[in-house]
Amino acid sequence: MTRSRSAKSMELVFLILIIGLHIGLSVLSSDQTNDDAFISFRYARNLVEGNGLVFNPGERVEGYTNFLWVMIMAGVMPFSDPVVMSKILGVTCNILLIVSVWLFCRRCSGWLVWVAPLYVALDPAVLRWGTRGLETSLFGMLLWLGIYLAVTQKDDLSTQNKNSSRSIGA
Repeated sequence: MTRSRSAKSMELVFLILIIGLHIGLSVLSSDQTNDDAFISFRYARNLVEGNGLVFNPGERVEGYTNFLWVMIMAGVMPFSDPVVMSKILGVTCNILLIVSVWLFCRRCSGWLVWVAPLYVALDPAVLRWGTRGLETSLFGMLLWLGIYLAVTQKDDLSTQNKNSSRSIGA
């Protein structure tokens, strides 16, 4: 089913409004940072300062469970406050989650393209954990993006296989 240009434009405008609403609500709920986030920040700071991936210099204890997030925080730490950057990155991951849900739902027909991204954008857990300084939003976005890519790749492969079998039979 193909959508008209005006329907696609309406969907895009709606997506932009949803993202704007999500950003506004995220700003309103960004007053807290989870205390566990400071563990990641400390490991990142010690790495940036040349002490290695340690909580305390001279002690070799692995006390983090989010290697990728620690590496990302180490990458942004020289440029800005890790608390602020973790919140910006969390909300950015939420935005990418909303966009990937929207892209997936565009493959379906009907109301899902409107409701699903709005639900994700307004979900209290998504809003809360996007601004708490932890890797939760990154994990959720990567998980959903993986599902989206797996489904779309499977559909693309099945379409290619159908086309290949038609050309072989012709």
